Amino acid sequence: MLPSQPCVLPEQVWTAVDTQGRKRHTSIIHGKWAHEETIATASFATTYLIVKNLAEAQCAPQHPPVPCLSPSVPHANP
Repeated sequence: MLPSQPCVLPEQVWTAVDTQGRKRHTSIIHGKWAHEETIATASFATTYLIVKNLAEAQCAPQHPPVPCLSPSVPHANP
């Protein structure tokens, strides 16, 4: 989740991306993948998706899969 205002200071965006990453959220970053500020923003994210335009953003999954344990993985009994 990023503010969509071009005048936001990069540090504010990076703080927001870092905060969302700590909550295990995926950041959707609007920009060109090779752009210096996009690369810097992505470096603060745990998981991210870079989109160039609205059409690419609309192709993003609405509900990403939730990680789960395989049935073959033994579970520890508390």
